[in-house]
This record gives sequence, structure tokens and C-alpha cells, in this order.
Amino acid sequence: MKKLFYLFLGLAISLSLAACNTTPSGTDVSNTDTAGTVSSSTNTDTDQITSSDTDTGCAHIYTEATCYEAKVCTLCGEVAGDALGHAWQEATCTEAKTCSRCGETTGKALGHDWKEATCFTMKKCNRCDETTGDRPEGHTWSEATCTEAKKCTVCGTTFGTALGHDWKEATCTEAKKCTVCGVTSGEALGHKWKDATCTDPKECLECEAVSGTALGHTFKTPEGEPLDACAVCGEDADS
Repeated sequence: MKKLFYLFLGLAISLSLAACNTTPSGTDVSNTDTAGTVSSSTNTDTDQITSSDTDTGCAHIYTEATCYEAKVCTLCGEVAGDALGHAWQEATCTEAKTCSRCGETTGKALGHDWKEATCFTMKKCNRCDETTGDRPEGHTWSEATCTEAKKCTVCGTTFGTALGHDWKEATCTEAKKCTVCGVTSGEALGHKWKDATCTDPKECLECEAVSGTALGHTFKTPEGEPLDACAVCGEDADS
């Protein structure tokens, strides 16, 4: 009876030892550390990265790296890799240089580089093609003059030819003059005088202008003696 008891006792111990050395179903023995701890290689948190460190015994759960910080284990504080650094998008006319990863900005927006409007195109940015102002309506013409052709007051384009002067001929007292714009050319002709006579003052043969007074008759000699007729024109003294 005593031998039978020891036989059953030995069998129970053997079964217990066998059970302790059996790996549970579905467990990855490759991730079992020296303390017998099993760490999973997956994590349902998409913002964390997990891994196993057999030296420290920590099943690392890493935060995502940022522009300024490398990934860090939330359990033990271990740092892995480097900070990502900024991923800059170049500045535009309206926005400063911006990191596409974290949204940080630096500097200022470039501002528009405007090309002035013309008679047929709107004011437009050379950099981004944005337009501003009213839609063009074509040329705005100023009328032709004696010396200039019809001209657009906006862009300076000309059309046709100058009208040319409409001259009024020069006179004794005025230079040649345009009847449209008033410009003059040359000089006045000056009078062509007919000498004064005993009875008429000096007179212009062109315009009939008079100057001075008539000379008057000469009915005496230089010595003062009376004459029967004018010494200049011959008119009778008694007439």
C-alpha cells in the first residue's frame, strides 16, 4: 500500500513539471525575454510604435517623431532616431514659407509682383497670375492735333497721322499763324510805306495803315518869300 502511494506521488510530480515547460498556444516564443515575459509585436494605437528590448526588458511604445523631437518611448523615455526637421513649402504671394508637416511659418509672404494693366489686359501678377482691377475696354483716344496723331491716353499707342497746321498768311504786323492751334512761324512782313504828301500821311501799300500826318504845303521860299503855288506839289496857293 505504501509503495502504491509513492508511485502515484511520483506520477503527479512528473505531470506538473511537464505542464510548466509547455508554451501556451499562439505565443511567439521568439519574443520571450530572459525573465519569461512575452511582448507583442503589434499595437492597436496607430500613434505609437511598440518593440521589445531584451536588454532593458521594456516593451517600447514609441511616440511619432516630430519636426523638433525624435520618437520617444512612453514607458521608459528612450529616444530612437532623429527629429524629422521641417518640410518647407516655399513662400507664395499671399503666404509665408510654411512647414507641410507641423504648419510652422517663417518669414513673410512675397507679395504680388504686378504687371500694370493695358488697354486689353488686366493688371496681373507675374508670379501667381492673379488679376485685379476693372476689365479693359480698349483704347481711350485723344483726338489728333496739328503735330500729333490720334493717341491712346492709357498706353500711348498712336493711330493715323497728325492733322498738320492750317496756316493764315503773315501780314504787315503778324507772323504766319495756325488757325487751329495758334502756333506762329516766321515774322511779320512789315509795312511797305508810301511817303507822306502835302495832304496825306505816310500810308502802307499792303494794308493801307497810316502813320504820322500829312506834310502840308510849302507856299514860301526858304527865305520866307511867298509863293503862288506849293513848292512840293504845285498846288495853287489860292485854291
